[in-house]
Amino acid sequence: MTILSFFTRTTIDEAFIFTMGASVKVSNNPIGFFGTGLKYAIAVTLRLNGEFTIKTQDKRYNFYKREEMLRGSPIEMIYCDVYGAEGVAFTTLRCPMTADYGKTWEPWMVLRELYSNTMDEDGEVIEGEYMLRKPVLTGAGVGYSEVPKEYTLITVDCCEVHAEWNVRNMYFLNKARTPIWKNDQLEVYAGRSTGVFYRGINVTSTFMPSELTYNLIGSCHLSEDRTLDSYLVGRVIINNITTCEDEGVLSTFFSAVCKKNSRENSITYYAHDHGSAEYMTALIEASKTHPDEMPNALFCVAQEHLRDIEPKKMYKEYEPTTEEGIRLRHCIRTLERANMNFNRYEVILSNDVAGMGIINFRHRIIFLNPKYTVQHADWKRATIETLIEEYVHSVDEAADRSRQMQESYNRVIYNLIKED
Repeated sequence: MTILSFFTRTTIDEAFIFTMGASVKVSNNPIGFFGTGLKYAIAVTLRLNGEFTIKTQDKRYNFYKREEMLRGSPIEMIYCDVYGAEGVAFTTLRCPMTADYGKTWEPWMVLRELYSNTMDEDGEVIEGEYMLRKPVLTGAGVGYSEVPKEYTLITVDCCEVHAEWNVRNMYFLNKARTPIWKNDQLEVYAGRSTGVFYRGINVTSTFMPSELTYNLIGSCHLSEDRTLDSYLVGRVIINNITTCEDEGVLSTFFSAVCKKNSRENSITYYAHDHGSAEYMTALIEASKTHPDEMPNALFCVAQEHLRDIEPKKMYKEYEPTTEEGIRLRHCIRTLERANMNFNRYEVILSNDVAGMGIINFRHRIIFLNPKYTVQHADWKRATIETLIEEYVHSVDEAADRSRQMQESYNRVIYNLIKED
């Protein structure tokens, strides 16, 4: 059996079956709203030599192809025989599309389209013929329910579409599953997936393995073929996973991040992608164990965070020579003569500093690169200028005021240097 039935308790208006671009979903928050998906599904099913029928309480619509010559070329147009309640065909309509409409669509997209439409209208999807009259228990035994007063029943008989139904877990999230973590924008499920879901529907245009299964539940605007841009999908995932505090979820996430060709690895990361304490801890641990596999931008975030919370591990202390130690102490004393209080900060020499110096506010440390300070040919000026720059940052982080303060200190220090 290759029949799939899509049932809703609403009646589709005939005008909207044959009108392009009109969407009249009864749902307040439909997955699709372009008004073209049903036409795509009809055209693709017929192009695959399947059968497509729509039935309501008083009409039945049978769609089929008919070859016509347009400008000397054969074109498969789509027609529809419309039957009344008595089963008599009383009109034939020429549809506004050919069998080539939606030529890039694949069979699974037909299934996704009809399934989404049905879910938008709180309907049912079953394999096989749908029974409009259900068996019910009565006082006299087993009877049958009445046919619904309003309904739309779409029946698709197509081998290729049915084959996708057999692997529907790739396209539809099983409602029985429970997320292992969620917030108001994203649900995360255990287990691998080749797509990302939006409200339970696969909305990825390309299949890519992910170590976890992601279901977007916030508001998203899908394209006409019910897909989301891969960049946007990745950003939604990372913008929400950064708030996660579940160590198990984060450990699995970063394990996947460090695997080539995984969806987690392909996400576009930025320097501002900081997150919860648990997120940052998991990120740093992954950066230590898999530094070469981690995306560069994410690795830089980890390194930046390490520089903040573990500065002495990032900047190994350099043991100065006796002369270099004297030079550093001399410069600090000169600054103290200008009323700069360095007692709040520890000054450490380190060859790991990329520039001349850097300040760590959390641990109150000023790191100096000895090559550009105490080892410099003009060591006094170079060291003092660097210390002033970092000192000014420590007391005033406003850029304009910092520059003014630094220039003022420089003038005072130059005079003190001349007095030495």
